[in-house]
Amino acid sequence: MAYALRQLKVHEKNYPIHDCDFQLMYHPRKANVVAYALSRKIIHLSSLMVKELELIERFRDMDIYVERKEDNISF
Repeated sequence: MAYALRQLKVHEKNYPIHDCDFQLMYHPRKANVVAYALSRKIIHLSSLMVKELELIERFRDMDIYVERKEDNISF
C-alpha cells in the first residue's frame, strides 16, 4: 500500500484512517443548520438596528424634553 511506503505525518500517526472503511451519507435538506441560523441572526440584527434608528429619529422629531428629578420624571 502506498501509505506504508512513505513517512506518516503527525496527524496521520495519531488518527489513522487508511485502514478504516466508512461511508459518506449526505442529506440534502439537512445542511449546516447552525451556520444557517447564525447567518439569519445577522440579518435579523441588522433589521432590528434599522427599526431602532427609525424610532430614535421619530423621538428626535417629536421634540420632547424629559427632565429627571430625584423621585420622578417630568415631560
